[in-house]
Amino acid sequence: MKQSMECSYKTILGMILLGIIAFAIINIQPVYAADDDIASGVYDEVPWRITSEQELLIGEEGKTYSFTDRSSRDEFSYPWYKQPFKTVRFLGKVKGAGDHSGMFQDSHSLSSIDVSNFDTSNVTSMAFIISSCGSLTSIDVSSFDTSNVTIMSDMFSGNLSLTNLDLSNFDISNVENMESMFEYCLLLKKLDLI
Repeated sequence: MKQSMECSYKTILGMILLGIIAFAIINIQPVYAADDDIASGVYDEVPWRITSEQELLIGEEGKTYSFTDRSSRDEFSYPWYKQPFKTVRFLGKVKGAGDHSGMFQDSHSLSSIDVSNFDTSNVTSMAFIISSCGSLTSIDVSSFDTSNVTIMSDMFSGNLSLTNLDLSNFDISNVENMESMFEYCLLLKKLDLI
């Protein structure tokens, strides 16, 4: 009887393991990666990849995507966090919603960022969104719609090489927290607010 029960447990465990493997195989999403990419994946059903030229490409041209509110995820849940990339481009149109804190935080090699295809009209938190990117000298955020943003704390903090920033298009009427927004931007010489 003991041998029969042992066999049953092994059978059940084997079936559970096969079920987990089958579930994982069914739920694998295709990734548009080239053989020489440094990293790639899918985040919120949005494909991303870091090319051998260290360019982070988000989405595919001609397609529209949505990023969901990340507040219920891990603190640094963006899969490209601390990956080696120098430039960022949103190839597809990506609509953000809710909290997008830390999206490019600690991207120390980042020297150029194009966020013109990132729709921020429904974003509420931009805390640390482009912070501690020591190689950035300027950032074009003229496409950012900040009308629903309530948190901008540390938004640009730690960008040690940042020399100018134009925020004249920012709507800050709903912002409740701007703490340390420009902290450690030691070389910032020009800041346009109007």
